[in-house]
Amino acid sequence: MAVTTRDLRERIDYQQSVATRDEFNAVKLVWTTKATVWASVREVSSREQVAAGRPAQLSLYDVWIRTGGSTPTHKEQLVWRTKVLLIETATVMQGEGMIHMRCSEVTL
Repeated sequence: MAVTTRDLRERIDYQQSVATRDEFNAVKLVWTTKATVWASVREVSSREQVAAGRPAQLSLYDVWIRTGGSTPTHKEQLVWRTKVLLIETATVMQGEGMIHMRCSEVTL
């Protein structure tokens, strides 16, 4: 699927985890927004499964953003509308100026 900048119609928050310390000096991970960017988000598939004895829904998404700065990694996440999307893979599309990410969302 060829995506152009004209197709980037959704706003997403690109977040990274930051280690901080709480009042008891214990390490705590918090998510901070690194950037808010325009994106194209498309749900690829969705299925229900049983995880840890509970029903869960796994949804996969294709997310496209423009290149710039750094390439996202699986250690970061995206927030789109009310959904938290975990980055599974990120591929820089050479010559197109775009980054394609395959993301997942698990709903318990």
